[in-house]
Amino acid sequence: MDGGEVGLFIFDADNNVRRDLDRYSDLLADRCWVIIDDYLGPAKAAPIRAQVDALVSEGRLLPFGYYGWGTWVGQWQRA
Repeated sequence: MDGGEVGLFIFDADNNVRRDLDRYSDLLADRCWVIIDDYLGPAKAAPIRAQVDALVSEGRLLPFGYYGWGTWVGQWQRA
């Protein structure tokens, strides 16, 4: 797969969103849709929320909102 081809990235794993986005960011298209599970909710959500909020503050993620039981929805923005 060439860089910048992924248009949808769904994250539902451990609590290290930043690590995975850093690892795969070269594959993500600008404005790639990003879905992150567990943004809100139980204790495991706290580290995810902190990392997502930091990425939003840095301008790397553009938030659209969170839905259902705390699933974050937004887009990736290339630097």
